[in-house]
Amino acid sequence: MTKLKTRLALASVSALADPERYAQALARVSPQRREQIASFRVEGAKRLSLGAALLLDRLLADAGLGPAGGFAFGEQGKPYLPDRPGVHFSLSHSGEHVLCALADAEIGCDVESLRKVDLALAPRFFHPEEAAWLLSLLQREQKAAFLRLWTLKESYIKALGLGLTLPLNEFRILPVPGGWALTHAEDPRPWRLRAFEAADCFCAVCAEEPPETLERLTLFE
Repeated sequence: MTKLKTRLALASVSALADPERYAQALARVSPQRREQIASFRVEGAKRLSLGAALLLDRLLADAGLGPAGGFAFGEQGKPYLPDRPGVHFSLSHSGEHVLCALADAEIGCDVESLRKVDLALAPRFFHPEEAAWLLSLLQREQKAAFLRLWTLKESYIKALGLGLTLPLNEFRILPVPGGWALTHAEDPRPWRLRAFEAADCFCAVCAEEPPETLERLTLFE
């Protein structure tokens, strides 16, 4: 297999609110994915799950690969493609957005739509140095900084595949000139982080060689 281009792509699921398009899209994903989508009670959750599957298949198709098909899951619940050990991906969704990262090595991504932020959560969930940095900012800057930091931390956890078993305050991510510095005593790997801000959401990706750009794609041509 040739080297897989590392990509990070964001899309809106708003088009899936149309029943006809939703039905057409649902027919395109794997039976396993359809079963998972059917398990959600809220229509918005169904659209997000379907949109994430469509976006992953789009990136796989661009790489000359077929649809994802069925997933398998690691010990901590991280999904992977059992028939494609050289393909790594990460999915995230929030609001009306779905985000997908694709690479040939471990990668994690996260998206957070603009929402209300309770800054009192910072000392509780963040590393003390992160909370101190956040609260040192001007008040008008703190909400965006909170969401940006949250996406960065979530992207790292997803790259590790540990889910919520790794507390957010056991590692720290702080701004440095030109980017972000990750410090985790239990993990010496040379992870790199990138943060992106779209018009109505924040995105982040974590990998040893993360993509330099965030692509905006549509789920339908």
